[in-house]
Amino acid sequence: MIVGVKRFILCVVFVNSITIAYSQSFNFFFEDTVKSEHKSKLSLKIDNLNFLKNNEYFNSFVQGYTLIGYWLKPQVIYNISPRLSFNVGFHAQKYSGVKGFSEFKPLLSLIYKTGKNAKLVFGTLSPTLNHNMGDYLVAEELVLTDNIESGLQFIYKTNRIYSDTWLDWKQFIFKNSPYPEIIFFGSSNIFSLIKNKNSEFNLFLGGTVSHVGGQIDASEVRVETIMNSKTGLSYKYIIKSKLINSVKIFGDYYTALNQGVIN
Repeated sequence: MIVGVKRFILCVVFVNSITIAYSQSFNFFFEDTVKSEHKSKLSLKIDNLNFLKNNEYFNSFVQGYTLIGYWLKPQVIYNISPRLSFNVGFHAQKYSGVKGFSEFKPLLSLIYKTGKNAKLVFGTLSPTLNHNMGDYLVAEELVLTDNIESGLQFIYKTNRIYSDTWLDWKQFIFKNSPYPEIIFFGSSNIFSLIKNKNSEFNLFLGGTVSHVGGQIDASEVRVETIMNSKTGLSYKYIIKSKLINSVKIFGDYYTALNQGVIN
């Protein structure tokens, strides 16, 4: 049974000042590259994010709450060969005012480079903001609260094309598990139609599918599949004046489909 369909268009003109050019988003801090930056066999990578986010807006859109804390993600990277690498580490999440860690998870990834610009990731994935999906399809706040994904991922990246397709297995079930199976699928694709030193014109095609269900669990939760898609165009013109770094115009078309089955 289809319980809801929504469609809307968003168009925005964005003027980027030089003084705030890198303060709009912090996803570049944790961007993973296809090419390894380490030529040695063994290396250490440490990601850390300390955050304070106040959502106390006193309106009907968001319940008032504040996020304050940090997470730490150290990983040891072992390059088995030019094409194959192995990452192992842990993720520790701590909120201020809470005794102990709120979350402590092991990290394990096997990364195989299928070509010069492509790689397969098995295990712990390159998560959240690295997908470049935008806040409407993958909430940016997840980088603070739920920055671990596990499953399978394929990334292809060139000067003109960025493609990220992944399957995040959020909740595994056994026979008669009292909770449902939860999986999340996404695909993010950006094509640079025009790209030079003064301007950039991009096409975005992407979508996500969230599924709650399973056939062997004992949960009474309703089976539900939510599908979202995004098609967008963006044009960025680089000015490099004393006050303005660039002007960006973009329009996005979104669709949402909620399909539920009552057990």
